[in-house]
Amino acid sequence: MSPLSIAGVKGSIVVSFFVLNCIIGRALAIADTVEARQSTTPTFGPGPGWVQVPGCFQDQSGSRAILGPSFTDASGMSPLSCTQFCDSAGGRILGIAGLEFGQECYCGSVLRPEIGVPINSSNCDIPCPLGTFDCGGRSALTVFQFPGRPGPMIRESTFTFNNVWNYLGCFSDGPNRILQVRLNLDPEASIPPEPEFLDAEQCTSTCENHGFTFAGLEFGQECWCGNAINGIPPQLTDDSCRATSCPADNLEACGAPFVIALYQISA
Repeated sequence: MSPLSIAGVKGSIVVSFFVLNCIIGRALAIADTVEARQSTTPTFGPGPGWVQVPGCFQDQSGSRAILGPSFTDASGMSPLSCTQFCDSAGGRILGIAGLEFGQECYCGSVLRPEIGVPINSSNCDIPCPLGTFDCGGRSALTVFQFPGRPGPMIRESTFTFNNVWNYLGCFSDGPNRILQVRLNLDPEASIPPEPEFLDAEQCTSTCENHGFTFAGLEFGQECWCGNAINGIPPQLTDDSCRATSCPADNLEACGAPFVIALYQISA
């Protein structure tokens, strides 16, 4: 083979390696671009400060496991939109967010232990319309928590002009009522739906002024009084009474639907 032919072959080889390197480089660049796009795909996860509570939790349409503001969005629900809503809903301090049925968001202070019991995780199987998370299931909640928001707390005692009232515990109420008299805290209204000044101090002092020795806060809007406890009501955990805040102080617990925070005047 002549020197010229050998030079031509060498040149072809050099050109071939150059083309091959270009092809490989282009392929790697495309792969990096695809990977970068995949890694930046929005997950629409919970907002800052929020973390997912492991597991899946039961809900009930007639008695919600999370009490508070809520909204529905069939096309754009995600942990991000739900927790952002809970952050801003009414300016309240809400540390629990729950997603259900792929489109429902519930905000509250606690996950009610008597309702929101853990269930099999397979029940939370409906994907959120946006992102990579599941948004609960049928009567099943995917729950997120903001650890820095403890929610309303039980007032252990209240002080009136003459006496001290002590917290007895949280109890399940019913149609027959543990305490028989519901008092109106506003003398100019007829049992308002949510008296804006209701809290443990106002309820106990109002019951005392009417001659009663027991007082109870229920559902964030009711003050019940009596001189005896009707029957033997089942006692619940304190968290059950922390499901709603008192209108006068959103850091104070005010019971739940048919769940009463019970107080007694000191002897």
